[in-house]
Amino acid sequence: MALWLDTMMEPLAMFRPRRGFVATPAIVCANIALWVIMVISGVDFFDPEAEALLQWGGNLDSRVRDGEVWRLFSSLFLHSGIIHLVMNMITLAVIGLELERRIGTILFSIAYLVTGILASITSAMMNDGVVSVGASGAVFGMFGTLLSLLLLNAFPRKVRKNLLALIIAFIAANFFDLADQGVDHWAHFGGLSGGLLVGLFYRMGVRPTPDDPQEDPKLTQEPEPPQVIATGIAASTETPEAPEGEVREEELQFEEPNLEAELPKPLESLIGPVPDLPIPPPVAGPEPKLDEP
Repeated sequence: MALWLDTMMEPLAMFRPRRGFVATPAIVCANIALWVIMVISGVDFFDPEAEALLQWGGNLDSRVRDGEVWRLFSSLFLHSGIIHLVMNMITLAVIGLELERRIGTILFSIAYLVTGILASITSAMMNDGVVSVGASGAVFGMFGTLLSLLLLNAFPRKVRKNLLALIIAFIAANFFDLADQGVDHWAHFGGLSGGLLVGLFYRMGVRPTPDDPQEDPKLTQEPEPPQVIATGIAASTETPEAPEGEVREEELQFEEPNLEAELPKPLESLIGPVPDLPIPPPVAGPEPKLDEP
């Protein structure tokens, strides 16, 4: 029963929070939860009307110019149908699983929000009278961030080789049909451009994360903290390399003190040699008496 359950739950593994993968599942759950609330309130399951999306916080250029700038953020969590929602969430989970564990949850969250808002701003500036919703602008921002980091050699060579072709193919496929009126290409372009800039900014502080240390340890080896080997009073931070596949155990090594070494005698240097004095024998005292019971 447990094996069957694990098999059925395997496709959902990309949505399960775990160490180094927290922000992506949280964003996915927030999008799904909001969609469920909208459907319960009466919004169409497959094809919501533009007026309904606008009431829930859709992005519209005229409303943004009137001061409703919060729509630049709220529109990132709305979707125009269940298919739109599912496709965006799957794509977000795939790119988030790869990017978040490499740059960290905090940097991933900042990049998602920044690129998403930039996508909304681009959409509001370039579209006239169009209600724009969806997380795809921020998703494109994540692809742009990862692409920028890969092109700037922020990750090991093996990782770059495996991901560059996939990212370029995804971007090309989405920009191929520019004539589709139902797709906000300006939001995609704004998110992608913002992601490239965010990746450029992050490049200075991103440390490569190993993809598979067993395959190529020279390219994917993470720096280890220095191991201290105590040697008497002095300590060394040199760590010998361990053979691949073996476990190295660091043992503390101590040098035995040399008891015969001459120690400085400041007293003798001041007053001369000190004569040996006889030590008086111990004086025997009265034996203790125990109280008889």
